[in-house]
Amino acid sequence: MLGGRVEGGLTTCVVVLGAIGVAWCVMWIFLVYDRPSEHPRITPEERNYIETSQGPQRAKGVSRNGWMNGLVGGWLIGRIGGWMDVWVIGRMDE
Repeated sequence: MLGGRVEGGLTTCVVVLGAIGVAWCVMWIFLVYDRPSEHPRITPEERNYIETSQGPQRAKGVSRNGWMNGLVGGWLIGRIGGWMDVWVIGRMDE
């Protein structure tokens, strides 16, 4: 940014936000685990505390909401978000 003006315009914004998203995904893949028992850097005391503090756990892959969870989950939100993105960018030229 020079003098309050972003050099590169919309392309720069898209590239920067995309790079932030990729960095976030890479960090998530290496730092997040599904269960405390799978985490390599947790002490046995921490693992025991976390597992005894949680309520009963469902089996992995089993959802309470069934088809509604999938519909309202990532797919539908992604489709709506993609449409809104195209709509907003298209309106910027008017």
